[in-house]
Amino acid sequence: MLGVRPVKHHPVLLSISDAAVHLGVTERYIRRLVYERRVPFYKVGRLVRFREAELDQWLEASRVEASIGARHRQRPTRPSRHLHRPPRRHRQHLARHARMTPPETPGSPV
Repeated sequence: MLGVRPVKHHPVLLSISDAAVHLGVTERYIRRLVYERRVPFYKVGRLVRFREAELDQWLEASRVEASIGARHRQRPTRPSRHLHRPPRRHRQHLARHARMTPPETPGSPV
């Protein structure tokens, strides 16, 4: 057996679709994780590939421990509309002030 070298075992690299199936998420989410560099990946030419063991380690590192006795309070996903409007009293004051202020005429001193 001259000239025969032992072959190193390389783990199989997963494609984006394989990684999505492995993690139970969409391909779009995997692409976003890659774009944001939040998940370990390899570039093979223009292809993006993953090692299954590294995905499992990443997933385990992302684990959030449950806190015993803590109440779950659901927060709104986006700010309420009323945060973008002035309070009602302020709006009424502005409307009243606008009615009391005479309109500006062109050429009049300010």
